[in-house]
Amino acid sequence: SSDVCSSDLFERIVALLPMFVPQFTREQLLRTFEVLTKRRLGSERLFNNYIYMQIERQIYKFTGEQYCRLLRTLGNKGYQEDRVFWKDYIFDYVRVDEKGNSKGNFSKDDAVRMWDLLVLLKIQLPLLDVDEPMSNLVRYIPDQKLPQTTGEPEEQTQ
Repeated sequence: SSDVCSSDLFERIVALLPMFVPQFTREQLLRTFEVLTKRRLGSERLFNNYIYMQIERQIYKFTGEQYCRLLRTLGNKGYQEDRVFWKDYIFDYVRVDEKGNSKGNFSKDDAVRMWDLLVLLKIQLPLLDVDEPMSNLVRYIPDQKLPQTTGEPEEQTQ
């Protein structure tokens, strides 16, 4: 059937990805991660040695919107084992320094979406400690915009 053929072809393409991941733009990296996660494709080696490594290298260059997509995809992937990855890279994006600045580049509206996604992450990945990034994000969210957490982040409308 055509599904078997397209699935087989897709697996062959995925097998070639390690050669190209280091040259991907942030958008290509993120989109590849989203597709692989949604289709449940790719080996642990591909994720650990290529995808996650490139995310670590590029995390501070992500826009707020890309960071939100990354959080959602990491939650969907169920990846919570590597605490260093989360603490030193993913959550460092929103960490506030002594001057009150974060390393990430995001707006107040992004901060609200990130807050919602962290609530969802806590539900999806119960072993993940999201308290510090949530307390960092509170500094960027005006009081009247503090989310009333319902567990499911709002879909982005365009």
